Amino acid sequence: MTDESRVDLGTAALARPLLDPICELYDEVFSAPPSHWRDEESELHRGRLLRLLDDPTFGITVAWVGEEPVGFAYGYTVPVDTKRWLRLVEPLPEEMTAELPGRTFMLFDFAVRASYRGRGIGRALHHGLLASRSEERATLSVEPDVTGTKRIYEHWGWRQIGQSIGTPGESSPMFDVYLRDRLDDLTLSGAYRDPRYGPFVTDESRIDLGNAALARPLLDPICALYDEVFSAPPFFWREDESQLHRERLVGLLDDPTFGITVARVGQELAGFAYGFGLPADTKRWSRLTEPLSVQATTEWPGRTFLLFDYAVAVPYRGRGIGRKLHDGLLGSRREERATLTVQPTALDTKGIYEHWGWHRAGQMEGGPTAAAPLFDVYLRDRLDDLRTAAQAAP
Repeated sequence: MTDESRVDLGTAALARPLLDPICELYDEVFSAPPSHWRDEESELHRGRLLRLLDDPTFGITVAWVGEEPVGFAYGYTVPVDTKRWLRLVEPLPEEMTAELPGRTFMLFDFAVRASYRGRGIGRALHHGLLASRSEERATLSVEPDVTGTKRIYEHWGWRQIGQSIGTPGESSPMFDVYLRDRLDDLTLSGAYRDPRYGPFVTDESRIDLGNAALARPLLDPICALYDEVFSAPPFFWREDESQLHRERLVGLLDDPTFGITVARVGQELAGFAYGFGLPADTKRWSRLTEPLSVQATTEWPGRTFLLFDYAVAVPYRGRGIGRKLHDGLLGSRREERATLTVQPTALDTKGIYEHWGWHRAGQMEGGPTAAAPLFDVYLRDRLDDLRTAAQAAP
Protein backbone atom coordinates (compact mmCIF):
# COMPACT_ATOMS: atom_id res chain seq x y z
CA MET A 1 0.00 0.00 0.00
CA THR A 2 1.48 3.34 -1.02
CA ASP A 3 1.88 6.47 1.07
CA GLU A 4 -1.03 7.94 -0.93
CA SER A 5 -3.53 5.66 0.79
CA ARG A 6 -5.78 6.87 3.58
CA VAL A 7 -9.02 6.07 5.38
CA ASP A 8 -11.50 8.85 6.19
CA LEU A 9 -14.02 8.53 9.00
CA GLY A 10 -17.13 10.67 9.02
CA THR A 11 -20.88 11.14 8.78
CA ALA A 12 -23.35 11.98 6.02
CA ALA A 13 -21.32 15.13 5.31
CA LEU A 14 -18.49 12.88 4.10
CA ALA A 15 -20.77 10.50 2.20
CA ARG A 16 -23.02 12.91 0.26
CA PRO A 17 -20.35 14.22 -2.16
CA LEU A 18 -19.26 10.59 -2.73
CA LEU A 19 -22.73 9.23 -3.51
CA ASP A 20 -21.96 8.40 -7.15
CA PRO A 21 -18.57 6.67 -6.59
CA ILE A 22 -19.97 4.74 -3.60
CA CYS A 23 -22.91 3.53 -5.69
CA GLU A 24 -20.65 2.63 -8.62
CA LEU A 25 -18.35 0.63 -6.35
CA TYR A 26 -21.34 -1.10 -4.74
CA ASP A 27 -22.61 -2.13 -8.18
CA GLU A 28 -19.16 -3.35 -9.21
CA VAL A 29 -18.70 -5.50 -6.10
CA PHE A 30 -22.18 -6.91 -5.54
CA SER A 31 -23.13 -7.57 -9.16
CA ALA A 32 -20.37 -10.22 -9.28
CA PRO A 33 -20.82 -13.84 -8.11
CA PRO A 34 -21.51 -15.21 -5.58
CA SER A 35 -23.71 -12.26 -4.58
CA HIS A 36 -27.37 -12.26 -5.59
CA TRP A 37 -28.11 -9.43 -8.07
CA ARG A 38 -31.37 -8.31 -9.59
CA ASP A 39 -31.94 -5.86 -12.43
CA GLU A 40 -33.21 -3.05 -10.21
CA GLU A 41 -30.67 -3.48 -7.40
CA SER A 42 -28.52 -0.53 -8.43
CA GLU A 43 -31.45 1.88 -8.15
CA LEU A 44 -32.71 0.27 -4.94
CA HIS A 45 -29.30 0.56 -3.30
CA ARG A 46 -29.05 4.25 -4.16
CA GLY A 47 -32.47 4.82 -2.63
CA ARG A 48 -31.53 2.96 0.56
CA LEU A 49 -28.31 4.95 0.92
CA LEU A 50 -30.05 8.29 0.34
CA ARG A 51 -32.51 7.50 3.13
CA LEU A 52 -29.68 6.50 5.47
CA LEU A 53 -27.97 9.85 4.92
CA ASP A 54 -30.88 11.51 6.70
CA ASP A 55 -30.33 9.36 9.81
CA PRO A 56 -28.39 11.38 12.44
CA THR A 57 -26.71 8.16 13.67
CA PHE A 58 -25.20 7.39 10.24
CA GLY A 59 -21.44 6.76 10.18
CA ILE A 60 -19.02 5.85 7.37
CA THR A 61 -15.41 5.04 6.59
CA VAL A 62 -14.03 5.52 3.08
CA ALA A 63 -10.68 4.18 1.82
CA TRP A 64 -8.71 6.05 -0.84
CA VAL A 65 -5.66 5.26 -2.92
CA GLY A 66 -4.61 8.55 -4.38
CA GLU A 67 -7.81 10.14 -5.65
CA GLU A 68 -9.61 6.81 -6.11
CA PRO A 69 -12.15 5.59 -3.53
CA VAL A 70 -11.45 1.86 -3.19
CA GLY A 71 -13.70 0.81 -0.31
CA PHE A 72 -16.36 1.87 2.15
CA ALA A 73 -18.21 0.73 5.25
CA TYR A 74 -21.27 2.43 6.67
CA GLY A 75 -24.21 1.91 8.98
CA TYR A 76 -26.41 3.38 11.68
CA THR A 77 -27.84 2.79 15.13
CA VAL A 78 -30.67 0.24 15.24
CA PRO A 79 -33.74 2.08 16.61
CA VAL A 80 -35.66 0.87 19.66
CA ASP A 81 -38.74 0.13 17.56
CA THR A 82 -36.86 -1.84 14.89
CA LYS A 83 -38.60 -4.66 13.04
CA ARG A 84 -35.26 -6.28 12.19
CA TRP A 85 -35.54 -9.15 14.66
CA LEU A 86 -39.11 -9.99 13.62
CA ARG A 87 -37.89 -11.31 10.26
CA LEU A 88 -35.74 -14.03 11.78
CA VAL A 89 -36.57 -17.53 10.55
CA GLU A 90 -36.10 -18.88 14.07
CA PRO A 91 -36.84 -16.46 16.95
CA LEU A 92 -34.10 -15.56 19.41
CA PRO A 93 -34.46 -14.96 23.17
CA GLU A 94 -35.90 -11.59 24.09
CA GLU A 95 -32.71 -10.53 25.88
CA MET A 96 -30.91 -10.73 22.52
CA THR A 97 -33.52 -8.89 20.46
CA ALA A 98 -34.72 -6.21 22.86
CA GLU A 99 -33.29 -2.90 21.69
CA LEU A 100 -32.36 0.01 23.94
CA PRO A 101 -31.20 3.45 22.79
CA GLY A 102 -27.61 3.01 21.62
CA ARG A 103 -27.47 -0.76 22.10
CA THR A 104 -26.77 -1.98 18.55
CA PHE A 105 -24.95 -0.62 15.52
CA MET A 106 -26.02 -1.96 12.12
CA LEU A 107 -23.12 -2.44 9.68
CA PHE A 108 -25.27 -1.94 6.62
CA ASP A 109 -22.93 -2.05 3.61
CA PHE A 110 -19.23 -2.85 3.32
CA ALA A 111 -17.16 -3.31 0.14
CA VAL A 112 -13.58 -3.19 -1.13
CA ARG A 113 -12.68 -3.05 -4.82
CA ALA A 114 -11.34 -6.45 -5.91
CA SER A 115 -7.96 -5.12 -7.06
CA TYR A 116 -7.27 -3.69 -3.57
CA ARG A 117 -8.28 -6.65 -1.42
CA GLY A 118 -5.77 -8.46 0.76
CA ARG A 119 -3.91 -5.26 1.74
CA GLY A 120 -5.53 -4.63 5.10
CA ILE A 121 -7.94 -2.03 3.68
CA GLY A 122 -11.09 -3.97 4.55
CA ARG A 123 -9.97 -4.51 8.11
CA ALA A 124 -9.08 -0.83 8.49
CA LEU A 125 -12.51 0.21 7.19
CA HIS A 126 -14.27 -2.30 9.44
CA HIS A 127 -12.28 -1.67 12.61
CA GLY A 128 -12.19 2.08 12.11
CA LEU A 129 -15.95 2.41 11.74
CA LEU A 130 -16.83 0.09 14.62
CA ALA A 131 -14.17 1.56 16.90
CA SER A 132 -15.67 5.01 16.40
CA ARG A 133 -19.10 3.92 17.64
CA SER A 134 -20.54 4.21 21.13
CA GLU A 135 -22.96 1.27 20.82
CA GLU A 136 -22.45 -1.87 22.89
CA ARG A 137 -22.59 -4.33 20.01
CA ALA A 138 -23.11 -4.59 16.23
CA THR A 139 -25.11 -6.65 13.77
CA LEU A 140 -24.97 -7.24 10.02
CA SER A 141 -26.63 -9.36 7.35
CA VAL A 142 -24.78 -11.27 4.65
CA GLU A 143 -25.99 -13.42 1.78
CA PRO A 144 -25.69 -17.14 2.57
CA ASP A 145 -23.59 -17.99 -0.49
CA VAL A 146 -20.70 -15.63 0.24
CA THR A 147 -18.80 -18.11 2.38
CA GLY A 148 -15.42 -16.37 2.05
CA THR A 149 -16.85 -13.11 3.35
CA LYS A 150 -18.57 -14.86 6.24
CA ARG A 151 -15.32 -16.49 7.32
CA ILE A 152 -13.59 -13.12 7.30
CA TYR A 153 -16.31 -11.72 9.55
CA GLU A 154 -15.91 -14.68 11.88
CA HIS A 155 -12.16 -14.06 11.93
CA TRP A 156 -12.95 -10.49 13.01
CA GLY A 157 -15.09 -11.53 15.97
CA TRP A 158 -18.57 -11.97 14.48
CA ARG A 159 -20.81 -15.03 14.94
CA GLN A 160 -23.88 -16.18 13.06
CA ILE A 161 -27.03 -16.12 15.19
CA GLY A 162 -29.67 -17.05 12.63
CA GLN A 163 -31.24 -16.27 9.27
CA SER A 164 -33.69 -13.58 8.26
CA ILE A 165 -36.08 -13.13 5.35
CA GLY A 166 -35.27 -10.23 3.05
CA THR A 167 -37.89 -7.56 2.43
CA PRO A 168 -39.03 -6.61 -1.12
CA GLY A 169 -36.63 -3.65 -1.19
CA GLU A 170 -33.55 -5.57 -0.03
CA SER A 171 -30.78 -7.05 -2.14
CA SER A 172 -31.50 -10.76 -1.43
CA PRO A 173 -34.45 -12.96 -0.44
CA MET A 174 -32.52 -14.47 2.48
CA PHE A 175 -29.67 -13.39 4.75
CA ASP A 176 -27.45 -14.91 7.40
CA VAL A 177 -27.57 -12.68 10.47
CA TYR A 178 -24.35 -11.99 12.39
CA LEU A 179 -23.70 -10.38 15.76
CA ARG A 180 -20.55 -8.92 17.28
CA ASP A 181 -21.16 -8.90 21.02
CA ARG A 182 -18.78 -6.08 21.88
CA LEU A 183 -17.07 -3.13 20.21
CA ASP A 184 -14.88 -1.92 23.06
CA ASP A 185 -12.05 -4.24 22.00
CA LEU A 186 -11.55 -2.22 18.80
CA THR A 187 -9.46 0.94 18.69
CA LEU A 188 -8.77 3.50 16.00
CA SER A 189 -5.04 3.03 16.52
CA GLY A 190 -5.50 -0.66 15.73
CA ALA A 191 -7.29 0.13 12.51
CA TYR A 192 -4.92 2.72 11.04
CA ARG A 193 -1.21 2.97 11.06
CA ASP A 194 -0.92 6.74 11.54
CA PRO A 195 -3.62 6.23 13.06
CA ARG A 196 -5.90 7.86 10.49
CA TYR A 197 -3.75 8.28 7.40
CA GLY A 198 -0.85 6.48 5.81
CA PRO A 199 0.03 3.03 4.52
CA PHE A 200 -1.68 -0.03 5.95
CA VAL A 201 1.66 -1.83 6.17
CA THR A 202 4.08 0.41 8.02
CA ASP A 203 7.09 2.03 6.40
CA GLU A 204 9.31 -0.06 8.70
CA SER A 205 8.00 -3.31 7.18
CA ARG A 206 9.37 -5.06 4.15
CA ILE A 207 8.98 -8.34 2.28
CA ASP A 208 12.07 -10.19 1.09
CA LEU A 209 11.95 -12.89 -1.59
CA GLY A 210 14.69 -15.48 -1.93
CA ASN A 211 15.88 -19.05 -1.63
CA ALA A 212 17.82 -21.08 0.91
CA ALA A 213 20.48 -18.36 1.11
CA LEU A 214 17.85 -16.02 2.58
CA ALA A 215 16.37 -18.67 4.88
CA ARG A 216 19.48 -20.21 6.46
CA PRO A 217 20.50 -17.20 8.58
CA LEU A 218 16.87 -16.90 9.72
CA LEU A 219 16.46 -20.54 10.76
CA ASP A 220 16.08 -19.80 14.49
CA PRO A 221 13.56 -16.92 14.19
CA ILE A 222 11.54 -18.86 11.58
CA CYS A 223 11.37 -21.88 13.88
CA ALA A 224 10.50 -19.71 16.89
CA LEU A 225 7.64 -18.02 14.96
CA TYR A 226 6.41 -21.41 13.68
CA ASP A 227 6.24 -22.71 17.26
CA GLU A 228 4.46 -19.56 18.44
CA VAL A 229 1.77 -19.75 15.72
CA PHE A 230 1.11 -23.48 15.45
CA SER A 231 1.27 -24.41 19.13
CA ALA A 232 -1.87 -22.27 19.71
CA PRO A 233 -5.47 -23.39 19.08
CA PRO A 234 -7.06 -24.40 16.77
CA PHE A 235 -3.97 -26.26 15.58
CA PHE A 236 -2.95 -29.78 16.60
CA TRP A 237 0.42 -29.73 18.38
CA ARG A 238 2.52 -32.69 19.39
CA GLU A 239 5.31 -32.53 21.96
CA ASP A 240 8.05 -33.19 19.42
CA GLU A 241 6.65 -30.88 16.70
CA SER A 242 9.14 -28.08 17.29
CA GLN A 243 12.09 -30.39 16.61
CA LEU A 244 10.34 -32.17 13.74
CA HIS A 245 9.57 -28.84 12.05
CA ARG A 246 13.18 -27.72 12.30
CA GLU A 247 14.34 -30.99 10.74
CA ARG A 248 11.82 -30.67 7.90
CA LEU A 249 12.92 -27.11 7.17
CA VAL A 250 16.62 -27.95 7.28
CA GLY A 251 15.94 -30.76 4.81
CA LEU A 252 14.06 -28.41 2.47
CA LEU A 253 16.97 -25.97 2.35
CA ASP A 254 18.90 -28.51 0.29
CA ASP A 255 16.16 -28.60 -2.38
CA PRO A 256 17.20 -26.40 -5.34
CA THR A 257 13.52 -25.54 -6.00
CA PHE A 258 13.06 -24.07 -2.50
CA GLY A 259 11.63 -20.54 -2.37
CA ILE A 260 10.70 -18.25 0.51
CA THR A 261 9.26 -14.85 1.38
CA VAL A 262 9.85 -13.30 4.80
CA ALA A 263 8.23 -10.23 6.32
CA ARG A 264 10.09 -7.98 8.73
CA VAL A 265 8.86 -5.04 10.79
CA GLY A 266 12.00 -3.22 11.79
CA GLN A 267 14.33 -5.98 12.91
CA GLU A 268 11.52 -8.36 13.89
CA LEU A 269 10.47 -11.35 11.79
CA ALA A 270 6.71 -10.89 11.33
CA GLY A 271 5.92 -13.73 8.92
CA PHE A 272 7.14 -16.23 6.35
CA ALA A 273 5.95 -18.43 3.50
CA TYR A 274 8.03 -21.13 1.85
CA GLY A 275 7.79 -24.22 -0.32
CA PHE A 276 9.26 -26.15 -3.22
CA GLY A 277 8.48 -27.70 -6.59
CA LEU A 278 6.87 -31.14 -6.40
CA PRO A 279 9.02 -33.78 -8.12
CA ALA A 280 7.54 -35.95 -10.85
CA ASP A 281 7.85 -39.06 -8.65
CA THR A 282 6.14 -37.54 -5.59
CA LYS A 283 4.13 -39.84 -3.31
CA ARG A 284 2.04 -36.93 -2.08
CA TRP A 285 -1.16 -37.89 -3.89
CA SER A 286 -1.03 -41.52 -2.74
CA ARG A 287 -1.97 -40.44 0.80
CA LEU A 288 -5.37 -39.01 -0.19
CA THR A 289 -8.29 -40.59 1.64
CA GLU A 290 -10.33 -40.46 -1.59
CA PRO A 291 -8.40 -40.74 -4.85
CA LEU A 292 -8.49 -37.92 -7.40
CA SER A 293 -8.36 -38.34 -11.15
CA VAL A 294 -5.08 -39.27 -12.84
CA GLN A 295 -5.22 -35.91 -14.61
CA ALA A 296 -5.26 -34.09 -11.26
CA THR A 297 -2.46 -36.10 -9.64
CA THR A 298 -0.01 -36.71 -12.47
CA GLU A 299 3.11 -34.63 -11.92
CA TRP A 300 5.80 -33.49 -14.31
CA PRO A 301 8.73 -31.12 -13.80
CA GLY A 302 7.41 -27.63 -13.15
CA ARG A 303 3.74 -28.51 -12.78
CA THR A 304 3.05 -27.95 -9.05
CA PHE A 305 4.46 -25.77 -6.29
CA LEU A 306 3.88 -26.94 -2.71
CA LEU A 307 3.26 -24.08 -0.28
CA PHE A 308 4.72 -25.95 2.64
CA ASP A 309 4.60 -23.58 5.62
CA TYR A 310 3.10 -20.13 6.05
CA ALA A 311 2.64 -18.02 9.18
CA VAL A 312 2.18 -14.43 10.34
CA ALA A 313 2.76 -13.32 13.94
CA VAL A 314 -0.51 -12.46 15.69
CA PRO A 315 0.27 -8.75 16.30
CA TYR A 316 0.85 -8.21 12.57
CA ARG A 317 -2.24 -9.89 11.16
CA GLY A 318 -4.88 -7.89 9.32
CA ARG A 319 -2.34 -5.46 7.81
CA GLY A 320 -1.94 -7.08 4.40
CA ILE A 321 1.36 -8.75 5.36
CA GLY A 322 0.01 -12.28 4.90
CA ARG A 323 -1.33 -11.49 1.44
CA LYS A 324 2.00 -9.95 0.41
CA LEU A 325 3.89 -13.04 1.60
CA HIS A 326 1.48 -15.34 -0.24
CA ASP A 327 1.22 -13.40 -3.48
CA GLY A 328 4.90 -12.53 -3.53
CA LEU A 329 6.02 -16.13 -3.21
CA LEU A 330 3.48 -17.64 -5.61
CA GLY A 331 3.89 -14.77 -8.06
CA SER A 332 7.62 -15.52 -8.24
CA ARG A 333 7.13 -19.17 -9.21
CA ARG A 334 7.10 -20.66 -12.70
CA GLU A 335 4.99 -23.70 -11.86
CA GLU A 336 1.51 -23.97 -13.40
CA ARG A 337 -0.37 -24.47 -10.13
CA ALA A 338 0.11 -24.84 -6.37
CA THR A 339 -1.04 -27.10 -3.56
CA LEU A 340 -1.03 -26.90 0.23
CA THR A 341 -2.36 -28.78 3.23
CA VAL A 342 -4.10 -27.23 6.23
CA GLN A 343 -5.42 -28.73 9.43
CA PRO A 344 -9.20 -29.28 9.23
CA THR A 345 -9.87 -27.32 12.43
CA ALA A 346 -8.24 -24.13 11.07
CA LEU A 347 -11.50 -22.73 9.66
CA ASP A 348 -10.38 -19.10 9.53
CA THR A 349 -7.21 -20.03 7.68
CA LYS A 350 -9.17 -22.08 5.16
CA GLY A 351 -11.57 -19.20 4.61
CA ILE A 352 -8.66 -16.89 3.80
CA TYR A 353 -7.18 -19.39 1.35
CA GLU A 354 -10.52 -19.76 -0.41
CA HIS A 355 -10.78 -15.97 -0.62
CA TRP A 356 -7.35 -15.99 -2.32
CA GLY A 357 -8.31 -18.44 -5.05
CA TRP A 358 -7.72 -21.88 -3.50
CA HIS A 359 -10.24 -24.72 -3.51
CA ARG A 360 -10.41 -27.83 -1.36
CA ALA A 361 -9.57 -30.99 -3.33
CA GLY A 362 -9.82 -33.65 -0.62
CA GLN A 363 -8.19 -34.92 2.57
CA MET A 364 -4.83 -36.52 3.19
CA GLU A 365 -3.41 -38.64 5.99
CA GLY A 366 -0.40 -37.21 7.77
CA GLY A 367 2.71 -39.33 7.95
CA PRO A 368 4.40 -40.39 11.21
CA THR A 369 6.41 -37.15 11.41
CA ALA A 370 3.72 -34.82 10.03
CA ALA A 371 2.36 -31.92 12.07
CA ALA A 372 -1.12 -33.49 12.28
CA PRO A 373 -2.75 -36.87 11.62
CA LEU A 374 -5.10 -35.50 8.93
CA PHE A 375 -5.07 -32.54 6.55
CA ASP A 376 -7.42 -30.83 4.14
CA VAL A 377 -5.75 -30.60 0.72
CA TYR A 378 -6.12 -27.42 -1.32
CA LEU A 379 -5.27 -26.59 -4.93
CA ARG A 380 -4.80 -23.29 -6.71
CA ASP A 381 -5.23 -24.14 -10.37
CA ARG A 382 -3.20 -21.25 -11.75
CA LEU A 383 -0.42 -18.91 -10.68
CA ASP A 384 -0.18 -16.74 -13.78
CA ASP A 385 -2.70 -14.26 -12.37
CA LEU A 386 -0.29 -13.57 -9.49
CA ARG A 387 2.66 -13.26 -11.84
CA THR A 388 0.73 -10.71 -13.91
CA ALA A 389 -0.20 -8.75 -10.79
CA ALA A 390 3.42 -8.75 -9.61
CA GLN A 391 4.65 -7.46 -12.97
CA ALA A 392 2.02 -4.72 -12.97
CA ALA A 393 2.84 -3.51 -9.45
CA PRO A 394 4.93 -0.34 -9.20
